[in-house]
Amino acid sequence: MKTILCYGDSNTWGYIPGLAGRYKYHQRWPNIFQAKLSKEVQVITEALNGRTTVLDEPEREGRNGKTMLLPLIESHTPLDLIIIMLGTNDLKAIYNSTPEDVAKGVLTLVKIIRKYHNVTFSAQPEILIISPPHVTQLSPLMAMQFESASEKSKQLAVHLQKVAVKNCCLFLDAASIVIPSNKDGVHIDADSHLKLAELVYSLINSKLSQLS
Repeated sequence: MKTILCYGDSNTWGYIPGLAGRYKYHQRWPNIFQAKLSKEVQVITEALNGRTTVLDEPEREGRNGKTMLLPLIESHTPLDLIIIMLGTNDLKAIYNSTPEDVAKGVLTLVKIIRKYHNVTFSAQPEILIISPPHVTQLSPLMAMQFESASEKSKQLAVHLQKVAVKNCCLFLDAASIVIPSNKDGVHIDADSHLKLAELVYSLINSKLSQLS
């Protein structure tokens, strides 16, 4: 049995654009991805609305991806692949982050994964970094939170790919195939969940036999 951990925010959790509800189990991209894989592969979703790479949200606890990652790795170990799709929430106006800051945050997560497996002398899981969909035309509510995020989001893939290449991680740019719903400009619709699952599957399925 091979085990894959999907570590993400609301677009991995399954947030319905404009409604604040959650897509049904079979509509969320990690679960669509799971359905495409062999029964010998388990996909675990660890996603949370508002999750950042390394930043604390003032109004809600537990959103810092750095503090949550290690306990989750230990909970689900051994892992063959960890998929990280984070960065959109780092671009909220309250954080004033640059695309370079987001990339540094993702790099911190990669280092946590590698350090844990080095210290425990366990096999290193493969790491897939997914650059998230671009922030597009924002609804009034989202515009209050994501002011100036649209242009920054378009620069993320370049910086995240550099992190992936330098640290021997796999890389995908979700924005190459997925755009957020025009209902809020941040969250993807059900059709995009399907497209994202297919994109991840196209990369990962051929590599499964190579995973530790």
